[in-house]
Amino acid sequence: MLDALKAHGQLNVGLLTSSDVLVAWVDDLRGKLDGLYDLRRKLAANPGDAKLTKQVQDEAAFLEAAVRGIQLYAQRLVAFEQFIKSKPGVLDTPLIDAMNRLRDRVDAIKAAYDKHDTSDLKARVDSLEADEHVKTFYRALPAAMQVTRLIGKIGVTTLAAMATGGVGGLLTGGARAAATGITMRGALTFLGTAVLEAATFTAVNAAASKLLFDEKISFGSLLKDFAWNIGLFSVLRAVSGVSNIALRAAELQALSAPVQLVAGFPFAHGWGVLRFRVEQNRWPTKAELDQMTAESVIMMAAIAVGSKGVQRYIEARKTATSLSLFYREYGSRFEALETLRTDLGEAV
Repeated sequence: MLDALKAHGQLNVGLLTSSDVLVAWVDDLRGKLDGLYDLRRKLAANPGDAKLTKQVQDEAAFLEAAVRGIQLYAQRLVAFEQFIKSKPGVLDTPLIDAMNRLRDRVDAIKAAYDKHDTSDLKARVDSLEADEHVKTFYRALPAAMQVTRLIGKIGVTTLAAMATGGVGGLLTGGARAAATGITMRGALTFLGTAVLEAATFTAVNAAASKLLFDEKISFGSLLKDFAWNIGLFSVLRAVSGVSNIALRAAELQALSAPVQLVAGFPFAHGWGVLRFRVEQNRWPTKAELDQMTAESVIMMAAIAVGSKGVQRYIEARKTATSLSLFYREYGSRFEALETLRTDLGEAV
């Protein structure tokens, strides 16, 4: 067991202080265990020695607590390594605080070991081992980090979509182009609107991703995203224009928001599948398709999350936009998910 702990600690020696501590602790603990074996051999040769018997008993009790303590220390180190690999950001404050509190608790265990204080060491080890909140935290940490990333992506998408929607609202000529027929002026307006929407979405998404997740943004990746987004928003504008024509002909303009939402989703999802095929040089598997579908639904639903100012605007306008529809359907669920994630971190 000690060999396995030392081998894991050596993976990040010189990079993580906890790894350095774990390796040194294993070596020290092994020396103390060897000392206990020597004492037992002496006791076996002098079975009636009361002082030696008490010394063996005390040292055995101390080392039993120490072995449990070093395992708790290593458990926290493994969780911390997974945590930092997920690149925690500004949205992970509750989880960061929880990891720091766990660090303080295992550091206190190590300090009690260094003082050879059996009573304090055992009390701290017993407390941490019995803490159900800590057990729950360790089990839920990977999912919690995924939720954090999801919430962050939701926020990024919301911000980018709101900014893009503002550009689209200012430049309504693109929609009119589809409604009034194809002309050179209409085609240029349509394309210009799609380009501006794509540029807005790409820029806001890249800036927010860099800020929240410290993602590396290169000119090449920006250019690639921009090109794909031009295609996406051109398709969505075309779908919107065609659906508006059909609804106007049927005098069902009141259904514009839900119809555009339903009609636009498969095109947006299909565009994502096409991009995957081109970039990965293969079609997505069934599992990947299912994941892409789920992510597409979540990202569309994300337009409604965390935008209370937009909520008030929508309520004031009393317009059943796709934003309000998605918020009523999914907004409370994501708010509850974030509350649970925060509570999980605070419980440790």
